[in-house]
Amino acid sequence: MNTEARTACSWYALRAQHGPPRETDLRMGAIHPHCDRRVLVISDSGTNGAALLRFLAGSHLLALVDEDVPEPPMMSFEVDRASRGYDGLQCLRDEVDGVRPYAIAFLDASSLPESEALETAERLLDADGDVQVIYCIDRDDGDGGAVRGRIGPCDRLVLLRTPLEPTEVRMLAEAMASKRAAVRHARHGNQAPAAGGDGRTLELERANRQLVDEVAQRREMESRLRHHAFHDTLTGLANRALLKERLERCIDMATRREDYRFALLFLDVDNFKVINDSLGHDAGDELLIAVTKRLLRCMRSVDTVTRQGEIAARLGGDEFVIVLEGLRRCSDAAIVCERILEQLVEPFKLKGHEVTVSASIGVAISKPGPMTSASLLRDADIAMYRAKSAGKARYALFDRGMHGEAVKRLHLENDLRRAVERGQFHVIYHPIISLRTGAVDGLEALVRWEHPSRGTISPDEFIPIAEETGLIVPLGNWVLREACAQLGKWDEAGATSGKLCMNVNLSRRQLLEVSVIDDVRSALEDAGIDSERLNLEITESAIISDADAAEDQLAQIRRLGVQIQMDDFGTGYSSLSCLHRFPLDVVKIDRSFLATMAENRQYAAIIHGIVDIAHNLGMRVTIEGVETTDQLAQVLALDCDFAQGFLFSKPIAADATEKLLRSERRWQVPA
Repeated sequence: MNTEARTACSWYALRAQHGPPRETDLRMGAIHPHCDRRVLVISDSGTNGAALLRFLAGSHLLALVDEDVPEPPMMSFEVDRASRGYDGLQCLRDEVDGVRPYAIAFLDASSLPESEALETAERLLDADGDVQVIYCIDRDDGDGGAVRGRIGPCDRLVLLRTPLEPTEVRMLAEAMASKRAAVRHARHGNQAPAAGGDGRTLELERANRQLVDEVAQRREMESRLRHHAFHDTLTGLANRALLKERLERCIDMATRREDYRFALLFLDVDNFKVINDSLGHDAGDELLIAVTKRLLRCMRSVDTVTRQGEIAARLGGDEFVIVLEGLRRCSDAAIVCERILEQLVEPFKLKGHEVTVSASIGVAISKPGPMTSASLLRDADIAMYRAKSAGKARYALFDRGMHGEAVKRLHLENDLRRAVERGQFHVIYHPIISLRTGAVDGLEALVRWEHPSRGTISPDEFIPIAEETGLIVPLGNWVLREACAQLGKWDEAGATSGKLCMNVNLSRRQLLEVSVIDDVRSALEDAGIDSERLNLEITESAIISDADAAEDQLAQIRRLGVQIQMDDFGTGYSSLSCLHRFPLDVVKIDRSFLATMAENRQYAAIIHGIVDIAHNLGMRVTIEGVETTDQLAQVLALDCDFAQGFLFSKPIAADATEKLLRSERRWQVPA
């Protein structure tokens, strides 16, 4: 016999491991006492053939996808394998008249030419009137019409689609083997006297009921497997695979009907990571489930918007997709978006906390011409990021211009990665002036990117990308080391008095890095400067995003002797609580306050109040954006300690900064 693999496990070993079969086991057909366990696998595919050998000859039944489903009793098989149809047919014929012929033949039609697979299946059924043939075809091979047309109705032939699932393979093999054994047993043994023939009839009826039970069990398992394969385990929504299937159906409909329109809504929960990090992943999962319920509530109310149907899917993390079919007007998608945003306004209660979230939604609407599910998802995703960058808690409709911007952004991101590696960045310095003496008290280090083909790129353009991709960590660390090293060089050159301070911006991602303390310490030691001359600036929004972790990291930085300054104060939220909770030395008031103070004198009162609170807490105050002498007079009246702005100096290169320091210039500061 031409075989490539064989494994066996005796019936007695099976009984020793599991005990004798129970009556309920026999009734369910899990193990039949007369069941032949020989299986022939015909496959020219290393993947499917090896999988069938592993699934059928294993020493235990692989776990079911649903832990609540009881594991049926195990059945072991003796498995032989042939690589070609002719070899498999010969194996079957050699054993058909033996003591133990093959009970089942798995025919991997996906690995053979169609004509050979069909002919082999037909001859296998003709060669052995009892053998059960399981015909394996690809999932995309339609409804198996070719095999049915060639062979016709046959209760010994079953179609099985690949990719193969271990539980499905074993349960199908057990059911088919038990069915075959029951029919053979009814035919050849335990028959009643010939006078009535009722014994054989009862056996056949029992075998038939058993087969019906097994088929129902298999269908239930198939249903579970299909649901598991096409649905998200956390929310129960459709997953990416089912979403793709539905989108392709919509695209096919749109190509055949000019009046058919559908829309894709790509939804991202704003600030989900903050909630996940602060309250824990369990709370994050609870929030996703609650958001799902509200989305479904919206979809149940869209019957006035869509005619045919809709589907909601979760792509992973905090990303959801809704497909709206049969739109009457493009504006109908906007109605659904507004309903979703309204539903999310009401706070969520998570583990004793009341949490308010919003969502950014991108909308892509089907249009005439070529479409793919991937391109629609891409377009909706791009529109979603446009909504998020516009301020979150809103929706945006995709247009072709967005795609060009997305491609441009992708190229910029790739260039940014190379720029970090190739050292295309340089640091410039913005003087900070003491309002007591008019002298330069410190410098703020600012990074600039000199692109080889585009020239100087604004930080407003590349810093957000660096933050999003995580490149801000190596970039920020390089700026820290470069600024400290430059200060050390000026000290050695005698350009400073040894007391000049250096301000360096620290991003949220840098602050939460485990290595940030060692990075700061290393930069100071390598530059040979005292720690109290380094000021790290962090925005209040970065601190609030993970307040507990930020508080711990800032306390450790302070223990190094480094000063902490809050940058852009007044542009975030919970500002006053930040002043007493975190270890701050200086508060930098954002330029927006000073710019509007001339138009609205109430801003002067706000700034004055901030200055008083900061001074009472032992902090000093720097105000940014001083550009005119009138503004300087207003700042002096508010009793600020330091000022920064174009009135004194623009950010300048290192050599120009050194000249400024050597000049020991003092600006005129009215008393």
